[in-house]
Amino acid sequence: GSGTARNVVIQAAIPEGMNHREGKLLTIEIGTLSPGEFRLARLSLTGAKGGEHSLAVRVIGDGGLGDQTMETVSVAEPRLNIGLRGPAERMTGQNCEYEVVVVNEGRMQSNNVRAKYRVPEGCEFVNANRGGKFREEDRTIDWFVGSLEPNQVSHFRITLRPTAAGTANHQVGVISE
Repeated sequence: GSGTARNVVIQAAIPEGMNHREGKLLTIEIGTLSPGEFRLARLSLTGAKGGEHSLAVRVIGDGGLGDQTMETVSVAEPRLNIGLRGPAERMTGQNCEYEVVVVNEGRMQSNNVRAKYRVPEGCEFVNANRGGKFREEDRTIDWFVGSLEPNQVSHFRITLRPTAAGTANHQVGVISE
């Protein structure tokens, strides 16, 4: 404008799914602006939930000055999925192979991904590919997957030898940073 704007304040309403360390309603004091002057204010938010979020921002000043806007902020989140493929029935004493499949179903890269498989009771660990490390104390196999791009799939093979008849309870898990 052509006049001085006094006591200028920016107000922001932080939407659900986003966080700010000072809460959900923020006030940023700008002070006085001379004609033609502008200032930038940085608003650092943390995405807590993926999806589209509407951020409401308004500016007010003395003398009834004001304006407002609504901006859409996209928060991408990784979404990992893990599954296990292998024979439904197996013979005691004969090796059988299983495949652990990890998929990034999210819209962004997922980093520091790690997969884990627990060897069922009644089965003996024979080997695992891609650097899978077997831990005897808790009967688990750990893999470092690394980074997975959106829709990227990673496969791991396990060879087991059934030592007893019965139902095997397979457990798999995946985590990332």
